Amino acid sequence: MNADILVTYAMSVPAILLAVAVHEFTKALTSTILGDTAPKNDRRLTLNPFNHFEPIGFIFMLFLGFGWGKPVRTSGVYYKNRKLGTVITYTAPILANIVFSLALALLNGLILFYLKDYLDYEVSYYIKRFISIFIQYNLNLAVFNIIPVAPLCGNRIMTAFMTPNNALKVTQYEKVFQIILVMLMLFGFVGSVINPIINCFIDFYNSLIWILFY
Repeated sequence: MNADILVTYAMSVPAILLAVAVHEFTKALTSTILGDTAPKNDRRLTLNPFNHFEPIGFIFMLFLGFGWGKPVRTSGVYYKNRKLGTVITYTAPILANIVFSLALALLNGLILFYLKDYLDYEVSYYIKRFISIFIQYNLNLAVFNIIPVAPLCGNRIMTAFMTPNNALKVTQYEKVFQIILVMLMLFGFVGSVINPIINCFIDFYNSLIWILFY
C-alpha cells in the first residue's frame, strides 16, 4: 500500500466520523424541536462523533464508500402530526449532509482562488484534499440514506406513508432487505447506481465555484 493511499485512508477516518455526526445530530435536533425527548435522553443531541459511532457502518464507509452511523432513536408519539414529523425528521439529515457538502465546496473554492497565496503549497494541498474527501462522504451518506432499507432514513420516510399493517410487514422482512442491500454493496451494484448521482452534485459544485470565484 503506497503512501498516497495511506493518506487517503487517514483523512477518510475523521471525514466519515464528522459526516456521520452531522447526519445523526441533525436527526436528533430535528426530532427534539418537534417535541421528541428520546434523543436528549439517549445523549444523542450532540456533535460528538463518538456518540454516533457504529463500527460496522464505519467499516463499510471506509472500504466501500457507503455506510451508516448509530441510528438516533426517535419517537413519533411526541409529534403533533406523526406522519409529517417523521418525514421531516428523516429528511432533514439528508438535506443537512448536502448543504454541508456545498458549504465545504465553497470553502475549497475560497482556498483555491483567494487563500492559496497565503498558505504553504503543501498545506493548501492537504487541506483541499481533506475537504474534498469530506465532501464525498457527506454526499455518499446523503444519497445512500435515500434507500428505503433500515436503518437508513429512506426506510422511515417510506413507512410513514404506509398503513400500520404494511409498515409492520416491511419490518418483518427488515433483516432480509438488509442482507440483500449488503450483498448489493459488496458486489458494487449500489455504487454503480449512487456514484453517478453524487458525480452530478460534484459537477454542479465545481461549476458553481468557477462562476463565483473565477
